[in-house]
Amino acid sequence: MSRTTPLFFVAALAVLAAPHAASAETSFHLDMELGVSHFTEDPGLTGLSLGITPGVALSSGLVLEADLGYHSGSEGPVTFAAYPMLMPGASYEFGAGALRPFVDAHAGIALLRSSVDFSIGGDLFGTSSLSSSTTALAFNLGGGLAYLINDTVGLGGQLGLWWFNEGDGFVMIDAGLHASFRF
Repeated sequence: MSRTTPLFFVAALAVLAAPHAASAETSFHLDMELGVSHFTEDPGLTGLSLGITPGVALSSGLVLEADLGYHSGSEGPVTFAAYPMLMPGASYEFGAGALRPFVDAHAGIALLRSSVDFSIGGDLFGTSSLSSSTTALAFNLGGGLAYLINDTVGLGGQLGLWWFNEGDGFVMIDAGLHASFRF
């Protein structure tokens, strides 16, 4: 069993238990993001950003949620990825109309993997690649704008700033398209 398995279990229990503490206006949220990740430590390290965030609305605008994500970047022979990311947190939607700005914040863990493919530039010590992985704490603060097409479906954009405590710490920025569903 990996180190992240117990955290996935705890997050699932929290999402399932939250409706028992919520008001009569409780609704389930499912947000998805597809976008671009950029790791600021290396100007060329840009790649894919995917996220799925189930949650439970507790009151007007406040949502308890668990962000599950994947972020990657590559430049030449170097590839970097942060996954799986499990980050409990909260979001807040402003306004009650069709156009809803939101902010969110999460804290959790991420498995960081990096690799260098030497087949692009030749072997190093008889190997064609080197890779490493480690677990790090991660924090994010983000926001965006969602347009509710109807009572259950919304589309919009999202921007997030991430910090990982690996080494001296590093920052990642992601931007993407945002789809939200309400049940």
